Amino acid sequence: FDIEVEKNTDIEYRQNAGISRKQIEYTALNSANEIEETIYYVYDSGKLKAKLKNFKETNFNIVKEALNIFTFMISNKLIGNDLGTQILNTYYEKMSELKLKDQLSQFILAFIDSSDANSVLKNIISKLKKKSNPKLLMEYETLFEKIVEDYNLNELPINDLVDICKLMASNANPKVRTSATSLLCVLYKYIGNDLRVLIKDIKDSTLKLIEAELDKVTVIAKPTKKPKKTANKKEGMNTRIFLDKVDTLIKDKFKDRKKKKQ
Repeated sequence: FDIEVEKNTDIEYRQNAGISRKQIEYTALNSANEIEETIYYVYDSGKLKAKLKNFKETNFNIVKEALNIFTFMISNKLIGNDLGTQILNTYYEKMSELKLKDQLSQFILAFIDSSDANSVLKNIISKLKKKSNPKLLMEYETLFEKIVEDYNLNELPINDLVDICKLMASNANPKVRTSATSLLCVLYKYIGNDLRVLIKDIKDSTLKLIEAELDKVTVIAKPTKKPKKTANKKEGMNTRIFLDKVDTLIKDKFKDRKKKKQ
């Protein structure tokens, strides 16, 4: 991945795209020599300011587009695991925001396919153990259910998933406790009675309710997950091609918003 942009090319790109002031900066990992370099992508602030009140980087529209760009990059191996982890650490709490949870979920799934489910989930769960936000916990539980359904069990940190379920099962919010039971039921469907051993230290009154739900679940053999779609590893995807793709993505968003206004 060629991270260098010639000065003239960069100026020409900015002029052609009508780009002005505001910059979103992120670091790209050069996997060949493990040296971090910086790539700059510049948002068209003029157009965004015309459409968004109180323009700032924390505006959900800005974060939404940033997550779309990061998902494109991680899917195409334009950034490595180190930067993927930094992005996830920065944005993981956005899962509790209705307008951003889909974009963050897509980034996480793309990150998993680019690296591995075990390390990504361990990182998320380690952070969730320190949080009590019911919305955040419940949204991640929904995502974890999808991941358990879609990935091989040997790719997943089962003990960590059970641990976060046990923590959620002791939460004061009944909806969070229900979410914990739901995820445990999905795990039980593929793990069977081995799961009961892992949750036996849950408070007796709560455990009885969970086990009553587990008894309703039919245990099945976990099917082998279909092979992952191979990410684009084609040599020669340089910065210019990347910027062109991102520019198209941003311009399409502007066109959609313009049509809605009309």
